Amino acid sequence: MKFYGLKKVTLIDYPGKIACTLFTHGCNFRCPFCHNPELVIQKPDNKNSISSNRVLNFLSKRKGKLDGVVLTGGEPLLGFADMIPFIREVKKLGFFVKIDTNGTSPSAVEQLIKKKLVDFFAVDYKCTPQNYEIMHASSNDFDSFMKTLSIIVDSGITHEIRTTVVRGLHDENEIKEMMPLIRGVEKYVIQNFVPSKTIDPDYANLKGFTHNELEVLLKIAKRTVKNTEIRNDFE
Repeated sequence: MKFYGLKKVTLIDYPGKIACTLFTHGCNFRCPFCHNPELVIQKPDNKNSISSNRVLNFLSKRKGKLDGVVLTGGEPLLGFADMIPFIREVKKLGFFVKIDTNGTSPSAVEQLIKKKLVDFFAVDYKCTPQNYEIMHASSNDFDSFMKTLSIIVDSGITHEIRTTVVRGLHDENEIKEMMPLIRGVEKYVIQNFVPSKTIDPDYANLKGFTHNELEVLLKIAKRTVKNTEIRNDFE
């Protein structure tokens, strides 16, 4: 298995733990505001890829210094078959494992939970179902997201559902409509969009929401999920 980025230390990507973050290549969405276009629309840079053996060697030297490993992308569960043996080795080294996913691979999520290979899922909740087409996604993708959500909630595994709020795509009405569909989740996170490189260059210079605007969205979300927070800082 190959990875296309390694953040050696993060205090944010795995809440409550010191972790490293691994980036996979490829995604089945094309979110215009995605800040990792090199992992989604560009060809993989195999010359600078990182082998799983190299990662495992790195982790073996970080035992006692790192608590966990975050697998993100792209969409990491696109490489589910190759992911399983790698995660098994990571778990043997004693690390917690968190996966960031768009939720469109419910069977993969179910198998990972049954095999006890993942300790934390962060699932992206993009927008209302009718707006998923903005991500070049379909109604089937949203149905898969809802199935993934049900599997995770029923399993009792630690999780958070998160929305990156983007000016022009999200507003008070959008959040009001989104929230009832995730009733019963453990935690909901509102992430403020941070201008940077994006798949659609028109989004690169958009301003994020102000503190007051985020507080309004937080208040709306808390009516459904009490454990809701704003995440307004990124590494």
